[in-house]
Amino acid sequence: MNRKHRKVLAAVFTDPVSGTIEWAAIEGLLLAACARLIEGRGSRVRFEKDGEVATPPAASGEGGEAVSGA
Repeated sequence: MNRKHRKVLAAVFTDPVSGTIEWAAIEGLLLAACARLIEGRGSRVRFEKDGEVATPPAASGEGGEAVSGA
């Protein structure tokens, strides 16, 4: 994990979480943490690591969700 990834990780765990974190930065962090990128239909993607699945936020601005064991 490089310095940029560590800064993104720190930003994700600040309280309150910043609304200006770019999805591309979070995607890079997940890939650096050895998460597996799963491509779906169209532009849909999911990330899987250790049985946990995360999806990116919806285009409407809604947050993504983490689902265990899916």
